[in-house]
Amino acid sequence: MQKSALKLIIKQITSNLMAGKSILNMSLPVELFSDDSTLEGFAKIFGFVPYFMNEAVKHADVVEQIKYVAAAWFFIFACDPKVTKPFNPILGETYEGIIGGIRVYF
Repeated sequence: MQKSALKLIIKQITSNLMAGKSILNMSLPVELFSDDSTLEGFAKIFGFVPYFMNEAVKHADVVEQIKYVAAAWFFIFACDPKVTKPFNPILGETYEGIIGGIRVYF
């Protein structure tokens, strides 16, 4: 998938250069984009953060609370390491879903 997309991009760049057009306004192939929108990606990431926060509240020790808050922070960065670009949300687009038993609205 990535090789065919790369070939298509190189083909578009060469055809634009040969025609004297700019390569800045060419469109990218759809294969490079993720299946999820930006809002769905945020919902998947932040949907599990309340679990860590609820666990942090259960402990009276401040160090344990900091551990759970730090775990939530690192989880945000580690849980969705996609290399594909998500589709940008349309103005006014919303997302509602249930992730890990938690209802999320974006």
